[in-house]
Amino acid sequence: MSVMLNDHALTWTPPSPLWIDSNHEQLKSPSILRFATDDFMEELQRLLATDPEKLRGCVAVPETWRGIRKPARTANPAGGRAGVLARLGIGLRRSPTSITARPAPSSDATAMALKLYQPAHQRFYLVGSSLVCQNPGLPDRKVDAGRREKVSFVIRRWFPKASPESEDLPDFQANEWIEHAFVAQTGGGFAWVPVADSGAGESKRAIALDEEERLPLFPLAFNEDDGRARRLLAGLIPVGKRELYHAASRLGANGNSGAGGSTSQTARKVLFRKVVSEPWKALVEQARRVWTVNNTLSPFDQKLPTPNQTRAANYEARPALQLGSWFVLADLASYLQTYVPSVYQALKDKKPPASDKAKYLFKVLNDTLIGEDLKKAPGLKQADLIPNSMAAALHMFILEPSIQASLELTSTPYTWPKLPEPLGDPDDPVTANPEYPQFLFPLADPEFILQAASPAITAPLPTTEETAEFSEPIPPEQSPPPTHPDADFDTYKADIDTFAAVVIRALEDADDQPEPVVPTAAERPADMRDGWFHIRCVYERPACGALHQDVVSAPSELFQLAGFFDPDAPARPIRIGLPIDTTPAGLRKFDKNTAFMMSDILCGQISRLKGMTLGDLVLSVLPWPFHKDLPAPEKGPCGAGLVCSLSIPIITICALLLLVIMVTVLDSIFHWLPWFWVCFPIGIRGKKVIKL
Repeated sequence: MSVMLNDHALTWTPPSPLWIDSNHEQLKSPSILRFATDDFMEELQRLLATDPEKLRGCVAVPETWRGIRKPARTANPAGGRAGVLARLGIGLRRSPTSITARPAPSSDATAMALKLYQPAHQRFYLVGSSLVCQNPGLPDRKVDAGRREKVSFVIRRWFPKASPESEDLPDFQANEWIEHAFVAQTGGGFAWVPVADSGAGESKRAIALDEEERLPLFPLAFNEDDGRARRLLAGLIPVGKRELYHAASRLGANGNSGAGGSTSQTARKVLFRKVVSEPWKALVEQARRVWTVNNTLSPFDQKLPTPNQTRAANYEARPALQLGSWFVLADLASYLQTYVPSVYQALKDKKPPASDKAKYLFKVLNDTLIGEDLKKAPGLKQADLIPNSMAAALHMFILEPSIQASLELTSTPYTWPKLPEPLGDPDDPVTANPEYPQFLFPLADPEFILQAASPAITAPLPTTEETAEFSEPIPPEQSPPPTHPDADFDTYKADIDTFAAVVIRALEDADDQPEPVVPTAAERPADMRDGWFHIRCVYERPACGALHQDVVSAPSELFQLAGFFDPDAPARPIRIGLPIDTTPAGLRKFDKNTAFMMSDILCGQISRLKGMTLGDLVLSVLPWPFHKDLPAPEKGPCGAGLVCSLSIPIITICALLLLVIMVTVLDSIFHWLPWFWVCFPIGIRGKKVIKL
């Protein structure tokens, strides 16, 4: 009982130097302080030590790179410290935790919304507040760490009740927005969870959730003008976590996932797309490009390439397609070993797995074959071995790990023998290089499109929900019969998407395996629109139990978090000094103090480019009959690596010239040249005129 008698009502307020300029609502809210120097902490400490009243000039206000809006002084009906006490309601002894949620700005005020920029923009923001007892003089409350008392702040986000796909934002004044807390989830990561104030009427108070992210507050001591010691509690606002806050999922009041977010298998799905299905579809697109060249009329004589030219082009494209196919198969085998071990073991033992989903995937792999016409095509006809199915090809990778190891360690280009003249079949086997696998199993081909290893998907097919997570493919039996080779390519890519759904459906729970990280690009935000945030400060006293509840502040001013490339963001001052004297006499004086280290492999690849001209590049993109392959002979690595010393100032000149050329060329599309740069005369001369 003595604790209750001696304990005073507590409340959060802005830092004491800001009390005079605060109205009734602002006196219960933390303030956001803005700094525009990298040494902002030293600046804050220096300001508090010399003149704390200047803290009023650090309050964040809306700004862009064009300028900053001057803070407006609040006209208070009662000024001075007596007015502060009156506005805090000391005489009425109002509940210190009685919260009235500050409404967000209306839609017409969005243009002047407070936006917090990132450290890359040379902007730093602190939340500042004071925890005081509601006694005359508003003394600071001491935080007793020995009793496990602690102070922190939380970032809250407002979501509209309307659908995230709705283009129009509801009126902020119509109670159409819900406050959400950033809460840690059991399976890892964070999600936005709606927060409901506890109590009702005068006893209504804001609360902090148990697993909500707490950000630290640190104390800063200073003296007021009258000599009284004060303490400011401040914390750094993590604007750099904007993408994490925007990409987090939104949960409903019952804990179910709302708009956006990731499922428990999202990371593995994304990994499969990155290493298997998307590279496989890229091989199909590469084959489509070769087919397009072979079936495009020449703009000059309106003729198609001859059959011999088409045959030679297909033959020359197959080595690159086969090389990519080996790597896709190797990555597929590694993926199955980690995340679908039952299918991996079944491929190794050549026995079907037990579960139905794994058994169906095993069947699809066994039914994915190479067509007979493709087996007789130039190049594949001379192969030592073509496995009967994709399962057999994966079996070879699994049974002999040295195949994948040699594929990873190879440094020489993979080539096929040249077609003889007149055109015929080469006599040498095309897999004679011992560094590469001694079998062929192409996953794409420009001539026999669907006879490459197209996934053999048969009933039962994955559900629409499963395939929609990839590219929403049409199941093969529902696809219209292809009437054009282009339709064959699209059907092939749809089969790959459906195959991906089959693999994902067969995933097993493997807690002992590493969980891949879901890239930000693969996470669908809960709301694609810019988010609205505010901050609340929290004082926790866990040792008191139910006797004293947490003290949660009123919300701060609403703000948005700027992205890294926000068009309104201020820019750090960057000045690049180019060489003044750019004559040979002046440039020769610069030291070549920058070293580029090249491995033997990179050295060999660069040597292939020697002798290549701009004319060669132009001819390589022209259609037949003017098309000419790049004169890049197949070469292995150099005898040793190289270290090349270059001059950075001269490289900077080259970069500037290339930039001007590219910007000028692309101006015909983007029309950006009037806003690209602006030049000011400064009177710098490259050389001084000396009369001898």
